[in-house]
Amino acid sequence: MTFKCFFICGLFLFSLVGCTNQVGSSKSNGYNQKSIAVVDTSFPSNSLYNIGGTYDTSSGMSTHSKTCSIYGNNLNNVQIISPSASIDFSQSIDSKTVKRAFGFDFEAKINLGFKTLRVAHHYAKTSQDDDFTMNINYVYKLSGKAIFNDGSDVQGIKSLTNEAQQALKNSPDSFRKMCGDKIVSELDAGAIVLMKLTLNFASRSEKKSFDSSTSSLGGINGVLAKLKQKQNGTKFTITASALQLGGNPDLLTQLFIRHGGNIDQNGYPALNCSGVNGDDKDCVGLINEVIDYANTLKAQLNNKSDYYYSSPVLSSWGQLGVNILFSERSITVQSALYELYRIIENDSAKEIFINNYLQLLNKTPNVKSQFIRNIYTIQDLYKKLIANYDDTRNQLAENCGVGYLNNRCIDSVNKTKLRRQQILDNYEVILPLESYIMSNIYYADLKVNTSENKIISCDVYPSSGFDVHKFLINCDGHIINNVQNGLTILRNEKSLTLNNLSYNYKIGESDALFKYGADNKIELLLDDMSTDLYEAEVSLKENDFLVSGSEPLIFIKKLF
Repeated sequence: MTFKCFFICGLFLFSLVGCTNQVGSSKSNGYNQKSIAVVDTSFPSNSLYNIGGTYDTSSGMSTHSKTCSIYGNNLNNVQIISPSASIDFSQSIDSKTVKRAFGFDFEAKINLGFKTLRVAHHYAKTSQDDDFTMNINYVYKLSGKAIFNDGSDVQGIKSLTNEAQQALKNSPDSFRKMCGDKIVSELDAGAIVLMKLTLNFASRSEKKSFDSSTSSLGGINGVLAKLKQKQNGTKFTITASALQLGGNPDLLTQLFIRHGGNIDQNGYPALNCSGVNGDDKDCVGLINEVIDYANTLKAQLNNKSDYYYSSPVLSSWGQLGVNILFSERSITVQSALYELYRIIENDSAKEIFINNYLQLLNKTPNVKSQFIRNIYTIQDLYKKLIANYDDTRNQLAENCGVGYLNNRCIDSVNKTKLRRQQILDNYEVILPLESYIMSNIYYADLKVNTSENKIISCDVYPSSGFDVHKFLINCDGHIINNVQNGLTILRNEKSLTLNNLSYNYKIGESDALFKYGADNKIELLLDDMSTDLYEAEVSLKENDFLVSGSEPLIFIKKLF
């Protein structure tokens, strides 16, 4: 059989990049015995996989052993099909495509022990939009193939290292722990440069309004000018950041530094554009240089160790004549791990919200300082919860992100959950407020100009604790938080009771006051078919004059 296959550039498929089991047969097993070098040349440390390397499907990662093949992890045994640009900066991409560009399955990884994975994980995570942030992502990718040189007919036990042979003699489980249940027979070889522009807005409603105008920004060339044209008075700040794998990433970092950037705390270069809405000349110059820089990427790949290796194609050990019957994947381990995944994702979403919420509160008038201090305490809680998932004492990365997952992973999951609960216990006093806030966040589309039927998207967030039930209204960045006669919301199992739902909104050159409800007290009923939709038909008042007809008033509760 052979591990060689056709050149594949189709990395960016709609589904997440996974690993392909290559099955076939021929006269050669794909290894070239004659190509063994006297001096071993290992694969670069920034690559998670190597040709002939170990791999286990339970974790989607290699084991602690780089290879169990006598020909593995040796660049002198590898042939590289010259890479070409499979994706360039001509079009922005979504966050799923950003993940796929790295060439490993993010959804199956909890291992933050590898530096490459840790940095890539954070970059991919922050490429996703949230309520206050929009990311414009680009990638330039050189993609080729790395395969074994042909010519060897070595099969069976002789193809294994001495350590792997001993593990095989001990038991199938011992072999799997060392070598995994698959072998990497082929890899993508090349380099990638990813760049993103992060737009941070003062409110969710402003971001939502701006979102609709940016569906066709096109390529990275001139993107800042296009953003400026589409801003239409919306305020935002911009941060440019980038990441390179393969080649010489230091050259990209130096480019950022020349324009006033630095290496941020997550390990990749970034530039905070000092001008609002993309007016900063350094950002414009930086982007233009990055375009030219990407075209030099191929020239950085002079040796096999310069390449970034990813997207493994897998073969079974049986294809090497090493026939092993492995036990089925443990459902108990997978269930424990997926439960922890859900907890991590939930905590991460809440951390992002709290960070944005604090940003909003600090711009909101009439919010009591003690309330803001309490929110900072909740922010500190989530920082500790997130840090717990990378705490080496839990051995989560070691036991749940590498190689064969077994009961050691369950032990690490339980340790992580126990420490999480201990952190929550230390913040017991603040938890009722945290629960109240997370359960009382609403979005509403409100009518502000009856003559033009203008509808605006508004955020409705608590501006006090559950003692007074005060809420702020944020419509397109115009924040109203009237302490004396402002909005209050009381929620029970079936309804929301709103008092004093009124606000000013600038129409033309003048401000107009709009009120909902004849007596400014409204009861919105929970939709029987939904757990987050409250609605009612209500009268709309303009400067105390009743507008004819009624309007649907809908509050949507944001769920965590």
